[in-house]
Amino acid sequence: MGDVRCPTCFYEASWEDGQPVVVHQEGGVRAPSPHPSLAALRVWVAARGGHTGPVLGVCPQCHMPLILTDGDADASPDALLRSPKGDLQISMTHLEGPEGPISDDEALALFEAQFQPRVIDQFLDWRIIFLVAVLGIFALIFLIWLGAAAYVTNFLYAMGTQGNFSAPSVP
Repeated sequence: MGDVRCPTCFYEASWEDGQPVVVHQEGGVRAPSPHPSLAALRVWVAARGGHTGPVLGVCPQCHMPLILTDGDADASPDALLRSPKGDLQISMTHLEGPEGPISDDEALALFEAQFQPRVIDQFLDWRIIFLVAVLGIFALIFLIWLGAAAYVTNFLYAMGTQGNFSAPSVP
């Protein structure tokens, strides 16, 4: 028996024989970013490098790798990660690309080149453009209101210091 967690959607449970026995926290809080295959490979590479516990299975909520946080693991499953350049077969003991065995760094470089969005693509996202347009409209409305408030303030100040503008002032 062991405790597992999903680093992607925050699912936590106690598992036994590859099945959840007690669910401590339901998952589904967030989706993998930027791409599920790249996020899964990063989890696998961290587990293979000893930065986290071993991968024990697949999250029932988001289908990403589950990390063993406490307990014993008999064997980790193999995973198949798909990319346009070819499939990647990965487990805790081996990593094999389309042309044979490759290192973790080579696999990360391959998947980041395929799935990591460019900075310009992130700024050209329609949601960002919509947000900038709406904020621009609000800023324009605020500037018009600020100009009107300044005009009225100037008018009232002039009326208070200089008197009535419709008739000449008499000494």
